[in-house]
Amino acid sequence: MNRAGRVVAIAALAGIVLVAAIFCLRPARAGARPAGHSATGGTLRVRVWEPGGVTPTVSVNVPVVVVSAAIRLAAATGVLDRAMTSACDNLPDPSCPRLRGADIVAIWGQIASGRPVSMVDVDDGAGGRVEIKID
Repeated sequence: MNRAGRVVAIAALAGIVLVAAIFCLRPARAGARPAGHSATGGTLRVRVWEPGGVTPTVSVNVPVVVVSAAIRLAAATGVLDRAMTSACDNLPDPSCPRLRGADIVAIWGQIASGRPVSMVDVDDGAGGRVEIKID
């Protein structure tokens, strides 16, 4: 990549960071809930156990605020819309739900705003397990 290409890439990255800051760091509404009850409090936890394992072999913790910001940014830039369209276009089943980025933002907002929830808990029957929850 030549110098001009690097300058354009850096400018694009700076623009993305600026847009993310505008969406994520805007002031709270006057009627907003206190910090302890915010829709973005908590942690998204992903755990994966191998068959016969006592402790998880994969353990990922992501603050819900980071997931929420990423989803809102992806929806605002149209990335979610394109991803959903592409995913449905690549499936042979015509009954694929046609969700928009705004729909996903609303669904995630409902999931993240509630009390702690176990979103996915899969046991393969052979001792392997996957757990995704919000604390």
